Amino acid sequence: INGEFSSESGTCRPFGISERLNHYCWGGTRAVISERKAETLVDEAELKRVRESYKPRMGRALPIRNYFVSDWVYALIEGGGGMNRDRTLVPSGLCGLMVCALLWSLAGASTAQAATVEERLERLEQKTLSTSPGAQQETGNMVFFRGGWAGLTSDRSNEVFTDVFEFSKSNDGDSGYYVGAGLDLVLSKNLWGMMSSTWALGEIGVEFKRFESKKVTQAVPTTCAVAGVGTCSVETKKKVQITMLTVNVAPKIMFMEGSRFRPWIIPAGLDFHVISPPSNDSTYLDIGVQFAVGAQYRIWKAFHIGVDGRYHLATNQTDTTNNFGTVGGYVGIGF
Repeated sequence: INGEFSSESGTCRPFGISERLNHYCWGGTRAVISERKAETLVDEAELKRVRESYKPRMGRALPIRNYFVSDWVYALIEGGGGMNRDRTLVPSGLCGLMVCALLWSLAGASTAQAATVEERLERLEQKTLSTSPGAQQETGNMVFFRGGWAGLTSDRSNEVFTDVFEFSKSNDGDSGYYVGAGLDLVLSKNLWGMMSSTWALGEIGVEFKRFESKKVTQAVPTTCAVAGVGTCSVETKKKVQITMLTVNVAPKIMFMEGSRFRPWIIPAGLDFHVISPPSNDSTYLDIGVQFAVGAQYRIWKAFHIGVDGRYHLATNQTDTTNNFGTVGGYVGIGF
């Protein structure tokens, strides 16, 4: 039936419930059904038969004003009456709307719960390595100890504090060694969803470097003696150490999750430098950036060995050239 139900008291507002019965209203002993120009008289028995044929079943959705709700919600609305132009929503209709709102909130809670489950599964996956031969469960965090060769791009000779402007000899050594230690802390085990089996770590490290140092004239005793202080003497054969301390914080990208052999890179990291002796400006603090590449191998359980090469580019705020490079190895312990 595609038409409009009209009761004796007036035309009802459309309220779609099925393909056969799109518009209805209750309350009259008879209803007039008009389709185009034809009108058919239907008695209460016919209306009851139609209503019984569309009795709600749990889980079956019926359209109500272009919305879909479960049959039992529709039953609540249907059981108490309908709407017309002169009436507001009846109490049972309010109950139906309240139930609809409840179902909507439950659906939202279910979606949120599903999202929470997905997050928990992802965290569990990040705590376990891939099942490769000999792989062990580990978080990916590591403490490491480094050491190796270090070299300046420019020596620090002909400075007042390094050799008193080469008064007796030039302190022109530009290579030496370094020792250091640091921490690798896991930030993501899939590069924040961009690359699988690829970790993002944060490296925090400290590194001490000593470059080749020679016996030269020391600045302070010599200056003191030249100034006429009787307790001072000119020292021309004292070793003056050329050293540097670097603290760095850098992102590290590590590849090949689950493998014993894992290469990595540092695309760019932040350096804080302290040089010694001070420069001619009597300054000693500098900052810069570092670039690095390396690889490590898990030898047994949480114990690793590795090699790396790094280049440190300084801003030279001390009026000295503080750029240097390092090549060496390290031993790491995962935790």
